[in-house]
Amino acid sequence: MVIAGGLLFVEAVNVGLIGVTAFTAPGVLRDVRSLDALVGQTQTAPVAVQPGPPLAGVQAIVMGDSTAAGLGGPPLADPTKADMACARSSVAFADVLARVNEWNVDNLACSSATIPDGIIGPQSEGGRTLPPQLGVAKRAPNAQAVIVSIGANDLEWNTLIKLCAAADTCDNRAVTAYFQRRLAAFTRDYLGLLSQLGALPGNPTIVINQYYAPFDASQDCLSALGLTPDKVNSLLQDLQALNDVLANGAQTFGYQTVQPDFNGHELCTPSSYVQGPTDPAPLHPNARGQLVIALADERALLGAP
Repeated sequence: MVIAGGLLFVEAVNVGLIGVTAFTAPGVLRDVRSLDALVGQTQTAPVAVQPGPPLAGVQAIVMGDSTAAGLGGPPLADPTKADMACARSSVAFADVLARVNEWNVDNLACSSATIPDGIIGPQSEGGRTLPPQLGVAKRAPNAQAVIVSIGANDLEWNTLIKLCAAADTCDNRAVTAYFQRRLAAFTRDYLGLLSQLGALPGNPTIVINQYYAPFDASQDCLSALGLTPDKVNSLLQDLQALNDVLANGAQTFGYQTVQPDFNGHELCTPSSYVQGPTDPAPLHPNARGQLVIALADERALLGAP
């Protein structure tokens, strides 16, 4: 099933990326000498259960990056050292879900996390070494839901935005090649993660979060920072390519997928769901944005249309 799902997923990704990878594909394929070389990179070793007592009371788990951690929000009331290292906040959508539903939600998300460094491998952050989030999740045998929000750091999204702002245009060969290589690497890592999520104890419902759109190309408030409407359009196309990979992978493996709707509430709008350039974590969801993400996840978990 994993092999079949992987093949279907790779095929869906290939169709979606043919246009953006045409000029780099020949160079990549020249390095392939066997079938193992072509598909072997998706075969990741199973993540071991992390040492520690069973998390028997945990009903839901959130894994991911700074978006899931709630970066920029107020700190937790009684944070652990890991909470402080990962900059988890009290407005993170995991905490919203816990409060609204009276669930015991374990938020394992950590700022700067990627799939290799954070989800399936350990992560060094805030002066601490955090165990793989997936390994900790395996200690929760009764969890009925697992929500995953990952991908922006794998693509080095912040670096891409800076390159875009500094360049004359965001669709030049250098910026495009940089994005293509990051997306290709993420796709391989994501496929490996999807296959491992199916081995979580208790067969929980898996929800893969897509990313919200932080920009509106009709807003011209970022031009002074180098992000003109044309550049914003290019960044939104890159973000859509990432979301397509996230959605295609989730659907191929039979997982739920959601995309929070920030339409009309992007950066620079009167009631933005996004932190602005002078806020603690620019481009990350604010408290209202985290609430919207929580509502989208809850609808998916409850099977609402």
